[in-house]
Amino acid sequence: MTATREAPAEIENITGEFKGSVSKRGNFQTQQLEYTADDKWLGITAIAERQSRQSERRIELVLHRDIKPGTYHFEGTPSPPVVRVRYFEMYRIGFYHYLGEATTQKGTLVLDISTDNQHHTAKLDFTVKLRNGNELKLSIKYDVWLTTTLI
Repeated sequence: MTATREAPAEIENITGEFKGSVSKRGNFQTQQLEYTADDKWLGITAIAERQSRQSERRIELVLHRDIKPGTYHFEGTPSPPVVRVRYFEMYRIGFYHYLGEATTQKGTLVLDISTDNQHHTAKLDFTVKLRNGNELKLSIKYDVWLTTTLI
């Protein structure tokens, strides 16, 4: 019998953290993780300063379910097995604040996956361009545990 390397689709619990540095910003420290999966993709959204009117930030990472441990480089829009890497932060327009997406320029994901595929450890370095033209460099380490329910 061979062990599967695909991410579990039925998640009971997800725990973990993303933390690291963002140039020209305070450090990124997760307060909440959100996870989605289907038969093709798995997505993790790390949220820092959730619901803070001026400072909420997010990192979204979408991977192909059959991704293997390794080093993945991407530029612009990634291609599988790294499907999407995005950074969001709050923007002020007039009297209102909006969570807006920065444009991902390039980056590297160094990923390790446990043999049961329920623990991902990674180093994610990437550069984004903000709406005002400024660039940010993000250097993030993360550990995520995906717990499934046995039926």
